Parts: sequence; structure tokens; C-alpha cells
Amino acid sequence: MSSQLLAGLGAGGQAPPVARERRPAARALVLVALALLGAIPFVRAPQPDLLAAPATHGLLLAGLAATSAIALARGLWGAAQVAVLATLYLGAYLLPVVGAAWPLPLPVIVGAHLLWIAALPGARPSATFLRRGAVDRPTWGLIVAFSAAATIALITWRATTDADLSRYRDFVPAGLPAWLLFAGILPYAALNAAFEEYVWRGVLWEGVEGAFDRRVALALTSISFGLAHYRGFPSGAVGVGLALIYGLMMGLVRARSGGLLGPFIAHVVADVVIFTLVVAMIL
Repeated sequence: MSSQLLAGLGAGGQAPPVARERRPAARALVLVALALLGAIPFVRAPQPDLLAAPATHGLLLAGLAATSAIALARGLWGAAQVAVLATLYLGAYLLPVVGAAWPLPLPVIVGAHLLWIAALPGARPSATFLRRGAVDRPTWGLIVAFSAAATIALITWRATTDADLSRYRDFVPAGLPAWLLFAGILPYAALNAAFEEYVWRGVLWEGVEGAFDRRVALALTSISFGLAHYRGFPSGAVGVGLALIYGLMMGLVRARSGGLLGPFIAHVVADVVIFTLVVAMIL
């Protein structure tokens, strides 16, 4: 299994090659976009007051927009994919009504990004991230193993944490019967998993791989995924660390399978556990 994983992380792997932009400018722009994206959870107002945008939000948005414009002006489409998606990510959460109505920002961000790709012919060749991949027996083994590890870690964290978990109630619709809340867990989990895989093992992975290589893509997207969960479940430094490790796991599944289906399946399992714990907490 270890040799198969290393093969998946090599230059060839099982996935078709992505557009190569291994130039200093592309690498710098990708790193700037990832850094600005990683800063968002640390300056964003806590739930439910997501629309309380301090000046730092405007600075981050301006920085991401400038990074996108530079990448586009220089024809660095892979770097532009990363920067534009990061811009849309922050912009959607700052939109009135949309930002505070989770999970509405998720389809808004992905939909806007897909429209951007469709509108600009130059962006289409770099949009190589939307592929299913091959979920073979070794990949299923990884999915099962990583899903079990994530489930144990999440339940352990919930049982042992002394963190204030009351803010997670805002993610659950109020006034609904228990059966309906539990029935909504799988759709919510699938939507969130699809969004996060689209972003981190999709757009960001391919942008980083195009500018660097697959091993750097595994490392940087995992770090970015960890930082994005600073206000997640789990949260804080522990949440960042656990999400970073989970990002590595999903990255290995993505590298092994050559597409998004494998990590999506595993991610759904973890999100089902998370949403189940949140719903059980409020009942």
C-alpha cells in the first residue's frame, strides 16, 4: 500500500497531467492567494455575526482581487483559478443575506467559479479538476481506514473537549422536529463534502500542482484545509491540527484515485459524524 501511495504522489500518478505553470510568478501568486485564503478564518467574525466585516476583510478581499488580476493579466490560468476561487470564497461570505445563511455560500461560491470558467475560454484548459477518478480496491481500503480514524477522532474530541460548542447551534434550523433534522444530515454532509473537495482537492490542488508538483500540492492544500477549520468542528488549534491531518488523508485518496470521487465519499462519512454530533447536541 505504501508503494502505491508514493506512486500516486509521483510526477505521473494515475491522473492526467495538469497544466504546468512552473514559473516564479505563478508560484508566487499561488502562495499569496493561499496565504490570504488561510488568513480568512482568523479575521472573520464568529458565527452568527459573519456580516460584521472589519477593515481586514476589505484588505483581504482587495489583496485576493489584485492577485487574481495579476494572474489573469499574465495569462497564468492555474494561479488565476486559485486566486479567483479564494476571492469568491471571501466575497460570498461578505454578501448581505448570503453570508449568514449557511449553507447558501457553498453553491454560490462554486456556481460563480464555474460561471467564471465558462465565461473565459482561457480558463477552461486549466479547469482539469472536475474528474471522477478510479476508486479501486486499494482506494476503498484507504477510504474505510481514514473514515474510521476520522470518526474516532471526532467522537473523542466531542467527548473530551471543554470548548464552548453553543455557536454550532446556529448551523441547525430551529423549530424542526428531530426526525427531520436527522433526515437532513446526509444531504447537508454531501453538500459540504462536495464543496470542500471541489475547493481543496480540486481547484487548489490542481493550481498548486501546476505551479509546483503533486507532493507540494498535498502539503499546501492540507495546510490550507487545516487553517480553514480554525472555526470549524473541531475548532481552535486542535481543529486546525486535526483538519490538517484529515486533509493529508483526503489528499492521499485523491492522489491514489486521480479524482474527487474517492475523497468525496470519505468526506461525506466524516461530515455525517460531525452533523450527527451537532444535531444530537441541540436535542
